[in-house]
Amino acid sequence: LSEFVDLSLDPAPAGWQHDLVERALAPDLTYHRAGAVLRAAYDPPFFATYYFGLDVVGHAFKRFAEPDRFGDVSTEDVRRYGRVCDAYAGLLSRWVGEAAQALEPGDVLLVVSGYGMEPVPFWRRLLGWAEGGEARLDSGTHTAAPDGVLLAMGDGIRPGAVLQQASVLDVAPTILYLMGLPVGRDMEGRVLTEMLDEEFT
Repeated sequence: LSEFVDLSLDPAPAGWQHDLVERALAPDLTYHRAGAVLRAAYDPPFFATYYFGLDVVGHAFKRFAEPDRFGDVSTEDVRRYGRVCDAYAGLLSRWVGEAAQALEPGDVLLVVSGYGMEPVPFWRRLLGWAEGGEARLDSGTHTAAPDGVLLAMGDGIRPGAVLQQASVLDVAPTILYLMGLPVGRDMEGRVLTEMLDEEFT
């Protein structure tokens, strides 16, 4: 936990262990480790893992990562919890790096984040307090946040390709196409052919 929280200070009883340990780290570590075991045992043609811990810590710890946007965060709490969001993103980056290093011929790695995170605006926090909400509301929101990201690497992927108009609806058709399977005409998304090698398409 010292990678995420400054344990040299006595952590305040603000629910941080519930958010960081129980709702983020424990599930993500479980999925990561169980997924590795299952993948090694069955070597499936398609493998997916869903990590939601970064979303949890964004909602819970964004105020400590960007205290200037909130104004009511103590210096001590910034020191305690200020690195949680970046450290969690670093953990996921390591896992993605490991997956990239383990790619074999014919493999493709897709990393998908459907949305970004933005600090909750002051007016929304004020409205929450006025409506009798708790003083400690979520500090991160997806409303008006940056778009998500889609990263791809592996066989058939064109290095340096930039997607301008991609959607999460395009992920499933693109995976089907990459696997040589038919794409349903009733699917709302499209195949992201602009990120694929011409030779592959």
